[in-house]
Amino acid sequence: MVNKVYVIPSKTNDRVIEQLKGKLRFKNLEFFKLSIEPKKIKHELSLLCDEPGAIMIWPDGYYHGYSYYFDHNSSNVKYNIDGHDDMETNPTASHYGMFASHMWNSGVRPTMNKVYSEIFGRNVVSVNDQRNRIYLKDYVIWESIDSKNVQLTIDLDSVIGFPADEEWRRDAFLTPDELMRKIEIMAKNTNIIRIDFGGIDTKVTESEFEFAYEIKSKLLAFAIENIKPPIKVDG
Repeated sequence: MVNKVYVIPSKTNDRVIEQLKGKLRFKNLEFFKLSIEPKKIKHELSLLCDEPGAIMIWPDGYYHGYSYYFDHNSSNVKYNIDGHDDMETNPTASHYGMFASHMWNSGVRPTMNKVYSEIFGRNVVSVNDQRNRIYLKDYVIWESIDSKNVQLTIDLDSVIGFPADEEWRRDAFLTPDELMRKIEIMAKNTNIIRIDFGGIDTKVTESEFEFAYEIKSKLLAFAIENIKPPIKVDG
């Protein structure tokens, strides 16, 4: 069972974590606070590339790029549920890292067979062998991914009503229940070895915080129950 959760700190994220720590179901989890310095975060995450069964919770969407550095060496498929595909082919330079291109960068890793970003509830964007983005429609990919070791990353700006950055909320397409049903089906059909998620804005109202907390609590419970050790893949 997973017992380690890595956290990139922020005022709102720290508050979420403190409440999660107080829940009886999470009493055996160890929460490790990562640095707030970009170079240090990258270094800290690079040390975890072989660690089995880990979870990362990041703050707002500008930190989603650190999911790239959280990739496990055994991951051969990565699936992103997001309001945006995060597959810009030219890395975006910012204080927060390459938040707009991290999925594309994961997709061109030699060890990664496929990466998918689900957007708008109808399209999946993938990186093909020529390192180009391709748009897939009428998909059932999330029901049966052809991989033994899947890494799941979730930007909660995909959830209707979630307190993400105001600019990104308009691209939400899932209810909280729809998100949970989707990943539960995925867990039955694939071997999920890592999960990271985040997306909460830096300033939220009390009701927005409670909404975000409930979703993150459900995702954390799902992660500790469904993450499995990597399966050795021949060849």
